[in-house]
Amino acid sequence: MATLPVDVNVGKEIAEISSDFANPIEVVREALHNAHDAGATEVRIRAVTQRLPDARRVLNLEFIDDGFGMNENVLAKFFGLGFSDKPSIPGRRLIGFKGHGTKIYYQSQDLFVASKTLDGPLVVAVLRNARTKINQKQIPDPEYFIGPEAENAAKANHLNLPREQGTVVRLVDFTPDSSRLIDGFKKVNLENYIRWFTVYGSFEHVVRKATPTPPFKLYLQGTGDEHESLVDFGHPLPPTDSTDLKSLKKHDDRRPFNYFSKLFRFPQYEIEDGYSIDVLMLFEGRRARLDRDKCISRQRAGGLYTEEERYGIWLCKDFIPVERRFEWLLDDECPHLTGDLGRPLVFVNSQDFQLIANRGSVGNSSQQLLSATRAGVFRLLEQVQDDKELERFLNEYQEDLFSRQREKDQKALVRRIERFNTKHLCTITLPGGKAFEFFEPKREITFFGLLSQLQV
Repeated sequence: MATLPVDVNVGKEIAEISSDFANPIEVVREALHNAHDAGATEVRIRAVTQRLPDARRVLNLEFIDDGFGMNENVLAKFFGLGFSDKPSIPGRRLIGFKGHGTKIYYQSQDLFVASKTLDGPLVVAVLRNARTKINQKQIPDPEYFIGPEAENAAKANHLNLPREQGTVVRLVDFTPDSSRLIDGFKKVNLENYIRWFTVYGSFEHVVRKATPTPPFKLYLQGTGDEHESLVDFGHPLPPTDSTDLKSLKKHDDRRPFNYFSKLFRFPQYEIEDGYSIDVLMLFEGRRARLDRDKCISRQRAGGLYTEEERYGIWLCKDFIPVERRFEWLLDDECPHLTGDLGRPLVFVNSQDFQLIANRGSVGNSSQQLLSATRAGVFRLLEQVQDDKELERFLNEYQEDLFSRQREKDQKALVRRIERFNTKHLCTITLPGGKAFEFFEPKREITFFGLLSQLQV
């Protein structure tokens, strides 16, 4: 029996996957996760600008790690498609698995890689005009060098080299919109993205009440910076709950709920069909959120995003937010969240979620899992509203509001009585001899009202 040969247009597939990443800053996520899976203990990210001979100012990126490094064979797979053979590392959960992530590097015009294993020679690969070739659906054809030739190639291209082991990746003129990306790769943007959407912003230790253990040290240099700086590990969540009404009134005596903050943790929560999820819920007042997250736009000015764009329900894998499901909060079956509780930050992690190639969605997950997750989140939201501490705070807060209103009404009544007691009763005789009594008008509108009565 004859068989039909099956062929793949490799150049076209690489081009499709390379352009599949919606946001250029996702290159940082892929670089960090590659370093993580390579066992790195120290990672450096540098975003710098360069003036090209044609006078264009472009964005260059450099990623340096001290991981296992690559030999010649692994380096070839690095440039290929669908290869994700990674050694297991005790105590470290591997993230990459499709062999697609590094294809975002092909959005740079020139791509340089220098790598070294602990006992192996230095290997260097140079791919010039990468973006042009990929756009023309050509298969990448990087030059590579080994040993002394690699050292010469690195020197000629001014490449930093790994020390005992590790990998250095340099991207020159990253994306066709390189010059427009320069401000977007400032430190504040990079750090915010890293702590929201990469393994370095993991919330696993928070939801499971474990000691925070960074997978590596991370040093960051954004565009405009002269030096690198160490990045704090973990998602920027509040360190403690703020639920004591007396303490909150020190921040804002009139609106203490603005500074309310409380985390709810549901580790390994069992849902239908044998699945389990880890859920972290943060409820906080608006001022507490704005003070904690300086990147939220205030009255449509400044910031990197609006509160509506970033806060709601996130589906996560590896304890990294992947896809927004904010519409769940508007669902008729969702427990109604009142007032300031209406926009919580909810992270829902499942290691059973299946991600699409660019890691931008859990769209490859089964509908059965997604339905079970949704139902589980709704149950937890209902459970949260029955929390005794939250209920106590809300009761105290409502009583405080009522007390303030009573005090306000009482003061208003006292003012009315005082005004009444200071009024002068006047009497005039109208034509015809009839007496007319009225209180002395103290405002213009009252005076005109009196005149209209007299005219009648």
